[in-house]
Amino acid sequence: MLLSLVLVFLLIAISNGENDYLHLRVINPSTLPFTYRLSPGQIGPHFNTTFTSTSLVLTEPPHACELVSNAHEVNRNIALIIRGGCSFVTKAINAHVAGAVAVIVYDFNRKAIHTFSMIQDDTSRRVQIPCAFMNGKDGYVICILFKF
Repeated sequence: MLLSLVLVFLLIAISNGENDYLHLRVINPSTLPFTYRLSPGQIGPHFNTTFTSTSLVLTEPPHACELVSNAHEVNRNIALIIRGGCSFVTKAINAHVAGAVAVIVYDFNRKAIHTFSMIQDDTSRRVQIPCAFMNGKDGYVICILFKF
């Protein structure tokens, strides 16, 4: 799916001991100075780098429960994936195969303001890229931005 808007953002990992979280800030277009709080996933490596000038790309299919068909857009960017349909591990592995450098999964409930723990599934598969979870309210807002 070609997007009419590519969001370029800054993703910063913040740690204060027990309460680790991430901040996602849209830096382009500059007219959308939004910052979103994310929960780091318990799968994959930690976010040990700050992603700057990296695009956030919606996967096709949106659930990423099978191979991502828009790998040419996801490659070297961060995949934005909707929750549901399969495990977080499956989503992250499919995004990684498409070339994503990280994954953000957002809740399908567009009114949800809470996040979920992204945990390992019942397989021995390992996620190789950092993952984070975004609440449904913020995920919905970002998806609306892609449609402008």
